Amino acid sequence: MLAKLKTNLAEGREVNELELVYLPLFGSKKYSPTELFRESTVLIKDLKVEDERKYKLFALSVVLAGKVVDEEQLELFWEEVKNMGNVILEYAEKRGMKIGEERGIELGKEIGKELGKELGKEHMAKEIARILIAKGYDLGEINEVTGVSLERLREMV
Repeated sequence: MLAKLKTNLAEGREVNELELVYLPLFGSKKYSPTELFRESTVLIKDLKVEDERKYKLFALSVVLAGKVVDEEQLELFWEEVKNMGNVILEYAEKRGMKIGEERGIELGKEIGKELGKELGKEHMAKEIARILIAKGYDLGEINEVTGVSLERLREMV
């Protein structure tokens, strides 16, 4: 498969990007997963596609290769990629920030809903307390029923 990918790329023919990224996972009698990983990254560099697409292919390649290539080799690859410029790092940072922002918004919504429920319960308890105070109920009983503190109930009288 490696030979086919190299030939297609050299002759300007279309290259199946998925085959390129999954190459280390396919294995080979002739090449180790590490060698296939290194070859696939060289081929990715030579692809005639926009940079952002290359960076995504690199990232996917690293993630998949992490299953079959040892950490030392991935670290060497990372050093090579860093030499390509900060574009990949900037892309990874932007992507990470976007994911973090989306998660933060989700978490904020969840917290907001819970806080809103609590505030609504508290407001409702105070409203019930006001009604019971107006009807002349004992503050101790109102406290027991609503959970509104005796101090707060005294302020409401």
